[in-house]
Amino acid sequence: MDNSIYSIIDTGSTALSISALYYESLIVNLFEKAGIDDWKYEQGVIFTKCKYKLPKIFFLLDAYWIEANPKDYMWADWPGNDGGKTCLLFIMPTNSPMNILGMPVHVDYYTVHDPKTGIV
Repeated sequence: MDNSIYSIIDTGSTALSISALYYESLIVNLFEKAGIDDWKYEQGVIFTKCKYKLPKIFFLLDAYWIEANPKDYMWADWPGNDGGKTCLLFIMPTNSPMNILGMPVHVDYYTVHDPKTGIV
């Protein structure tokens, strides 16, 4: 309604689920910033070489910067992998007007949920 993008933090989600409204722009800018053009989108997943150095991704939520480190959003140990040469990114599109920030933003943090205030 007010042209805002809404995001929620979800410890039950394994990925960063980015609204389809912004997903393509995020992915293109991520690889552009890293100077990498060797990646592919296949069946809703981004694949690239594990040796590549991708940048950290930051999300601003209620005046707090939340960081997703590439070591937490790149995964080499998936079935059918070619010996750790190809990584998949835990950054996936969602057909929703909001982002769902899952485990890649929770790694290395102690997370406390306050059910009374709804604050993480």
